[in-house]
Amino acid sequence: MFRLPPLEGRCVPEDCKDIVFFSCDYDYFDRHGYALQQSINRTVGWVHVHCHIINEGNMNKNVLDQLQNNYKFTYTYETVTKDFYANLDKNHQRMKEGRHIFKTDDLDYIARRTYLASVRFMRLNQLFKNPHQHIFQIDCDTILRNGFHTNDFRHLTKYVAVMPKPKDPGVFIASALCLGIDDDGMQFRDLFSTRMIEAFEKGIYWYVDQDVLKAVIAEWAKLNKHWEKIPYKWNAWGMKRDEIFSTGKGSKKEDKRFKSAQVKWLPEHWYQKILKEIRDLP
Repeated sequence: MFRLPPLEGRCVPEDCKDIVFFSCDYDYFDRHGYALQQSINRTVGWVHVHCHIINEGNMNKNVLDQLQNNYKFTYTYETVTKDFYANLDKNHQRMKEGRHIFKTDDLDYIARRTYLASVRFMRLNQLFKNPHQHIFQIDCDTILRNGFHTNDFRHLTKYVAVMPKPKDPGVFIASALCLGIDDDGMQFRDLFSTRMIEAFEKGIYWYVDQDVLKAVIAEWAKLNKHWEKIPYKWNAWGMKRDEIFSTGKGSKKEDKRFKSAQVKWLPEHWYQKILKEIRDLP
């Protein structure tokens, strides 16, 4: 039977109303999440940033605690081992796409990547118990390009909101999600967390998070609940200067324009390396 590891760390304080949330392993936080946190907290200082870390034994708690002490930032974490990924139930019939994308037959590796992409949704009803909080969930490899006003953020996050794929509007991009507020917001958090855990109990595969999100939005609509579309500029991949958030999804994170937008927010040990990569790119 699937069980989530124990949740540790500090959840978002009850009095924080406007929240950007992301989740990742620590290596990915070091390379991307730190810059995302800095770009938000040092540009729109009224926004609280929360990160959920999947600790695989290498988490630098000193770095995270320093950020937590100096910014509107909190973090929670869970500790996992290789055995945890090995013991996840896998849907072997649906692992073909994961094998193709990651170019490996290592099912434990695919299971790890799937868990890292999905755990944020399983934790929603644990992390966010205040119905009055406005929450925008994004991917870790994202960077804030332009500031925004409180009213715009609260308008965006007032209702459950998702991003349909431009070429396949029946499928939703899991890299951006608004959780809604009040009773509907709490109901959606419970619904999505529950359905995601149920999917892991049945057997996982790459893209299970997108399939569950699609099913949950369909279920939400059948309940006669309202949902909105997230405007492109809030989770954009065109690398244009007028975007609010630019996502580095897939190969976009290797784009010179993405790295150029990210570099000034990086920790010192990444700054010179990425600056050199930018100079070497055409």
